[in-house]
Amino acid sequence: MPGPTAVAIASESPYTVEAGAALAEAGGNAVDIAVGAALAATVSESLMCSLGGSAFVNIKLPVIIPVYDLDQPVTGTSRSRVARDPTGN
Repeated sequence: MPGPTAVAIASESPYTVEAGAALAEAGGNAVDIAVGAALAATVSESLMCSLGGSAFVNIKLPVIIPVYDLDQPVTGTSRSRVARDPTGN
């Protein structure tokens, strides 16, 4: 099992940071922490963050060279796009 990894979580709300930190301490990966903190922010920072907004996510997997981006505009899934790696996967 890999050793501990340092994470940085930044937010206006300490509750959002605490939620992300709890996920990190429980062994969550970067995606787990980011999604969990974003969900917590919908409660603790409801004027700044909601489930109905847009999302832009970059994910770099250690075994795949390119960075995957997910661009989810406010208009919904009809305009969503996900970058693919050069092998077509």
